[in-house]
Amino acid sequence: MGITSPSLNVNRFLQVIVIIHFVFYTVQYVPAVLTIVIKSVQKKVKEYLKFSLGSPKRAQGGLFTTGLLCLILALVPACRTMPALPPVNLSEPGWTVLQGQGVWRMKKEAPEIAGEILVATNSNGRSMMQFIKTPLPFVTAQTTTNSWQIHFVPNDKTYSGRGKAPTGLAARYMPHCWFYLPSSLAGAPPPKPWSWQQLPDGAWRLENSRTGEALEGYLNP
Repeated sequence: MGITSPSLNVNRFLQVIVIIHFVFYTVQYVPAVLTIVIKSVQKKVKEYLKFSLGSPKRAQGGLFTTGLLCLILALVPACRTMPALPPVNLSEPGWTVLQGQGVWRMKKEAPEIAGEILVATNSNGRSMMQFIKTPLPFVTAQTTTNSWQIHFVPNDKTYSGRGKAPTGLAARYMPHCWFYLPSSLAGAPPPKPWSWQQLPDGAWRLENSRTGEALEGYLNP
């Protein structure tokens, strides 16, 4: 039977003490680190909601839950930001372009904005929509067969994702009527809570009953 050295036992005891001290010292800073991370996420979400809701105070409601949700979604590969779509060249073959006038309301409480509308569709499944406040585009939206992208010019923000249009949180807080305009013009009804209404003299109205976003206008062939 071997004899354990007293000095070896002391060394092991000291190692355990050091480990316990290290763990205790580290754990006490975990809440502070988590707080910093959560506040950072909340700040990003608040900036996003401030854009869509127009009021920092209103954007604060449910911010903690929304921040954590976005943090979780950021870890899911399917929710990664899509690569930027290439610019559209309407001089290329296959494009059909319609232009006209319209009035856009981003949400229920927002003022109506009058401007020019451009809708371009291609036989390859791509589409491009613009809302123009002369002389510059106000909004530019694009779709492919499996992705979408929208650029808000006034604050130089671009959002993108998979599918034909935004879904989930993005669909609730981000104006996105443009993605349903080409298909509605082609006779396909938009999904609820969107509605499409034909008006006299060739005009039409696309509206979201949940958010109050609406686009009314007409297009010339």
